[in-house]
Amino acid sequence: MKTQIKTELTNAMKAKDSVTVNTLRLLNAEIEKEEIKRRSTLSDDVVLSIIRREVKRRQEAQEAFLKGNREELAAKEKAEGEILSKFLPTLLS
Repeated sequence: MKTQIKTELTNAMKAKDSVTVNTLRLLNAEIEKEEIKRRSTLSDDVVLSIIRREVKRRQEAQEAFLKGNREELAAKEKAEGEILSKFLPTLLS
């Protein structure tokens, strides 16, 4: 999972996609912070839980920005949430 994230980060850097680059860098920082906290490498399940947590943060921030009439910041949070959601498995209906 971590290699997939790093590959996507590299591709985004080559494509000069700053939103994706910033989002994936923040995700990598969260993963590394958790590895330091646990003092071991993380399994894919733990990485997925970190991604879910970050998606939830983006959704909450988006809602807060919409309530505050800050559409441009809400759009940024929505875009970041969509980027992170790509790494989550699809949910069954």
